[in-house]
Amino acid sequence: MGIERNDFHIIATMQSPRHGEPMLTETTFLGQDWYVEMVRDHLIDNTVGVIGIHGMTRVGKMTLLNKVNNSLQEGDRLGLEYLIWVVASKEFQLEKLQAKVS
Repeated sequence: MGIERNDFHIIATMQSPRHGEPMLTETTFLGQDWYVEMVRDHLIDNTVGVIGIHGMTRVGKMTLLNKVNNSLQEGDRLGLEYLIWVVASKEFQLEKLQAKVS
């Protein structure tokens, strides 16, 4: 019983994103679809101005955001006209970031 030495299974694979295609292909998301729906619900809630996704390293924050992005690219866009994906460092300058996005 137990895990045999060198008995590893692929649970996620990375692939380069192409315009309009999913950003991440994973074989298992381990029951986190509830979080995807929660983020999607907040996206259309007019009383929500900012959605914060935070947590310890390696808990799935980027995977969650990739799943939300993919669900919007592939299905119901919730009435959103534009989908913009931005990755910023901790020391970003808001004005510069806004200028690059616009």
